[in-house]
Amino acid sequence: MLPILLLLASACAPSPQENPTVEEVLRKVREVVPKNPRYTADFEESRSLGPTTVKATGHVSCGGSRLIRLQIETRMSPPLPGMPEKGTQMLVADGEYLWVEAPSPFTSEKLFFRGRLDELERQGAGGRLPQGPDDPSKAIEQLVEQYAFAYRGEEDLEGRKVWVLEGTPRPDAPKDEDDEMAEMLRAKLKSVLVKIGKEDGWVYHFEMRGDPGTPPLQLRRYSNLRWNPELDPALFKFAPPPDAKVQDMAMEAPASRPGGGR
Repeated sequence: MLPILLLLASACAPSPQENPTVEEVLRKVREVVPKNPRYTADFEESRSLGPTTVKATGHVSCGGSRLIRLQIETRMSPPLPGMPEKGTQMLVADGEYLWVEAPSPFTSEKLFFRGRLDELERQGAGGRLPQGPDDPSKAIEQLVEQYAFAYRGEEDLEGRKVWVLEGTPRPDAPKDEDDEMAEMLRAKLKSVLVKIGKEDGWVYHFEMRGDPGTPPLQLRRYSNLRWNPELDPALFKFAPPPDAKVQDMAMEAPASRPGGGR
């Protein structure tokens, strides 16, 4: 009788839930990720540049398509020769142009850059701004284009449920040979760890890993994300000082890459 009872209990017991495939996770992410939303968020980022680590903290406001404002504070430790230890940058996309205000590497003056958004997008520079810059769905597609992912579970991250994916570089992924920083990271890259919101598809955590036991090559995290807040239209306007020399933004402009990497 006992073997029969055990057999019945085994048959009635709930079967363990199978893990979703990466394709299922990405499908669900694509279903929930907002397109051209308004949002605000805080972010922090660090990059390892050999003996030097660059850390950045900042705030991003997005008012919809091609409307974005980034305020960034950076610290370099130890600073590279001739470079300041601390700095602040501001980027404003006003719908037509991307404006950049950044400190000069060698003087106390401010540098100003301006580039047409459509031209920067054709060159691929738009992806260097966090999350796209104005369409979170772009971040997902860029990740899928660059990495082959495996499912690693779910987590609670600051009160939000997130998917956890681990990826390795695709050998056929597009390369940006004009971005020396990105190519330096790519040469050391072994894997990436990504945490994506289950309810909103936002990439809350992006980590580029090198050899085991070494600090992350790049780490970017977002917090205090708010969807569809009321935003002052003045946030997305920028006017340099009347006597400022505004340079056309080139791909190699050092201030055009805060928050960079994919």
